[in-house]
Amino acid sequence: MIQFDYSNEKYSIPAGAPENAMDEARRFVSELRSRLGDDTVVLAVSLETGKRFAGLAVCSRETKEFVPDNRLIIRDYSSSLYEHDPDQGTITLTTYDSGDKNVREHKEGDLADFFLKKSNHPCDIFYNLLLEEGFEPESLMLQTHYWTDLRELGAVEKDDEGCGEEAPEGFAWSLTDDFDLPWPFDQRITVYECKDLRLYTRTDKDDNRDRLGICEVYTSLEEFLGGPAPDLEFPDTPENRDLLLEALGKASAVLLKTITDTPWVTLLAILRESLADIVYQEE
Repeated sequence: MIQFDYSNEKYSIPAGAPENAMDEARRFVSELRSRLGDDTVVLAVSLETGKRFAGLAVCSRETKEFVPDNRLIIRDYSSSLYEHDPDQGTITLTTYDSGDKNVREHKEGDLADFFLKKSNHPCDIFYNLLLEEGFEPESLMLQTHYWTDLRELGAVEKDDEGCGEEAPEGFAWSLTDDFDLPWPFDQRITVYECKDLRLYTRTDKDDNRDRLGICEVYTSLEEFLGGPAPDLEFPDTPENRDLLLEALGKASAVLLKTITDTPWVTLLAILRESLADIVYQEE
């Protein structure tokens, strides 16, 4: 099985891959689409042979074609991560929903134990196709995209008068910490603050985790210290850092027009929408 990434109708393969690698990647995605059916849209696929990781992002055809008619209807996603620890002989299912991390299952076994019964669920189809192609993953992630209506979470749109796209005075985000951790960490750490909200980022300056230059964003200190399970990520460049601050300002402006007990749900959903270009289009 060849290693590749697919997103936004674009494929990428490692340098030095076989000549037929791109054709194999296209064939795999085509077969996956066929098995998932017309009602499921494949947004992204990632296969990392070294880490034995497989990732799949999907949404429904209805979600793909939906056009929101209100700024409080925003794109979001949830994730399920299936992992096998060969040293401990255990398997774990962890779910991530709007920044919340929950360990659903942890028990003895192999990854196949999660997929004993073949079904039409995207995870089962994806996993069994991988096995047919001779690739047995140690970890598999399914990401499902959907639309969230923030009004159902208690958000109420207020009058736009006097409140534009920029964050109002007194509610602006600023970079409060920016420093490099020396070897063996070799990471850039930053903290952004706005009133009582804090955003933490970590960027590897080496390639020990195969994450060189990727800015990982965390919405809580607990998640940041526990990692690696960022709420979102993007290539760490000065231009993208500026876009992050700009997106935070826009998200804060919308947040001020809403009444909600879950500000990070609102902020993250708006950030993902605002940062879609730099999150999913690194080249």
